[in-house]
Amino acid sequence: MMHSGDLHLVDGKPYFVVEKRINTTMLPTSLNAVLLNDNGDFAWTQQYIPMATFNGSKTYLTVLKPVNKQAVIVFKEQKQVMLILLFMLKT
Repeated sequence: MMHSGDLHLVDGKPYFVVEKRINTTMLPTSLNAVLLNDNGDFAWTQQYIPMATFNGSKTYLTVLKPVNKQAVIVFKEQKQVMLILLFMLKT
């Protein structure tokens, strides 16, 4: 996991996004929100909340400043399109 985007304060508590590799591949990642409490421990029992989990690479990440305890992340995601052609043979 690695920190991505800006660090913000929500009610005086650190909020940030981490990028986590999916499987063992290098590019596909998930984006996850993290909030720490006053002691620097995780505020949520699950430590982070998944925000973008599609198995694809994410670039141009922007973490917007949370407003009213609501957060938005903006990013570009590469999705591969698989084209399957089915040919029906008439005999």
